[in-house]
Amino acid sequence: MSNETELNEIELSLEAAKARVDLAKSLAKLKKNADFKKLFLNKYLNSYAVRLVLLKASMGMQAEEQQLNIVNQLNGIGQMNQYMMYVEQEGRMAEKAISDFEEDRATILEEG
Repeated sequence: MSNETELNEIELSLEAAKARVDLAKSLAKLKKNADFKKLFLNKYLNSYAVRLVLLKASMGMQAEEQQLNIVNQLNGIGQMNQYMMYVEQEGRMAEKAISDFEEDRATILEEG
């Protein structure tokens, strides 16, 4: 592989890694936002999830359709939480990758 091709691949990888870091930073900002904390982190991911679990055990909510609806809502909460953890993890991995890509780029440029 030529140096130019390697540099192009490194630049594309850097761009993708920086986009993942940017997304993780956006999520970190959101998590510090009072409204986001109140609405999503405290209410939706916690209080509302607990409410659904209690509702699932309620005698008046035992019909199959009601149970399925509750499970679907709980799955949605879990998916949102999982996505946020994914974004954070990808951001951490991308930060490490950026420094590796920059080292590789510097090495290729030094070799000329």
